Amino acid sequence: YTILTDLDPAIIEVSQPSQVKLLLGSPMEKGNGELKKGDLLKTGQLISTAKDVIAISPVTGTVSELYGWTGDFGRNYTAVTIDVAKDEDFDEQFSEIAKELTLETAIKYLSDVPGNPPLKKFKHPDVDIHTIIVNGMDEDIFVTTNQYVVQSRLKALKSGIEAVGKFTGINSIVLVAPERLAGMASTAGIEAKVIDTQYPSAQPNMIIKNLFGQVVPAGKKPENLGYCFMSAEAVASIGTAVTTGKIPTDKIVTLIKKDGSTTLVSVRIGTPVSEVFKAG
Repeated sequence: YTILTDLDPAIIEVSQPSQVKLLLGSPMEKGNGELKKGDLLKTGQLISTAKDVIAISPVTGTVSELYGWTGDFGRNYTAVTIDVAKDEDFDEQFSEIAKELTLETAIKYLSDVPGNPPLKKFKHPDVDIHTIIVNGMDEDIFVTTNQYVVQSRLKALKSGIEAVGKFTGINSIVLVAPERLAGMASTAGIEAKVIDTQYPSAQPNMIIKNLFGQVVPAGKKPENLGYCFMSAEAVASIGTAVTTGKIPTDKIVTLIKKDGSTTLVSVRIGTPVSEVFKAG
């Protein structure tokens, strides 16, 4: 794996675009109070285009387009285009409940924060999670997003671990990371285990085998053995949400260039990929 060795890696901040586009994971339905063209949205506001499909507006602005979108494998989405306003206005609904999160409210507001925490797994009737593994490595051998989060956002990561433990009721939460980062985390009071840096050691099944001494049977998933994986970015995002009362809307991306070099980029969710390429 590519290992982050720079103690202060440069990160490019991509300017907020004039438009963002979201793909919500269901075709738009009528009669469910869905979004309408012309609706005004605040940053962090709950939005929906169909029953049981909830997302968070990453920007303040006006809905300018709504249309069906067919993605990979024929999956249908509703594409939502938002014209970004000049002045940002944050929705206050989440701030009122941030300090007393339950699993239900966490699922409602934080399932799609940067890092995409799999919060719904904790309510699955056939799964009994006893250990949460916070992965400080990325499964892709060139990506260093989670390593950067462990190194630069330890305070948010620790707050996130405490929040996740509280609303899930799970006490066993362990960070896995390369030796230097695991040492930093341990010093900050986070339980950490050292992960090998040779591929495929960062794959969930290998982590369970190498660090927890169990083999995931063929056809089974880690949660079938009681383990749930969350990325360091996801947990830090939850920590930021709880401590600030604002839902994070900026994603850390590892941009891999044609020559194989990488650059870390911070970008608002919904930003066109072309803008990311220009910034890098």
